[in-house]
Amino acid sequence: MKRVAIYWICKVTKMYELLFQSGMIGKFPLTVNGEMYMEVTDEQYQYLCNLRDKGYLTFRNKPLKEVNGKIVPA
Repeated sequence: MKRVAIYWICKVTKMYELLFQSGMIGKFPLTVNGEMYMEVTDEQYQYLCNLRDKGYLTFRNKPLKEVNGKIVPA
C-alpha cells in the first residue's frame, strides 16, 4: 500500500467519475480544492499514474500520516 496526495486539474465531477469507476471513491471524501489523501494498492497507484500521464491530476509532495483512521498531511 502507498499513501498518496493527489491534486486534479480538471472538473471535480469528471475526476470523481474517473475515480468512482476505478473503485477508489466511496470511502474517500473529496475536498473543495480538488485535493485528497488516500492509501492505495499498487494497481490503484498505477491507475493514478495513468491519469497523471494524461494530465488529469498531479501528485503532491506531502508527507502523510494516519490519524484516527484518516490519511492527513503530516
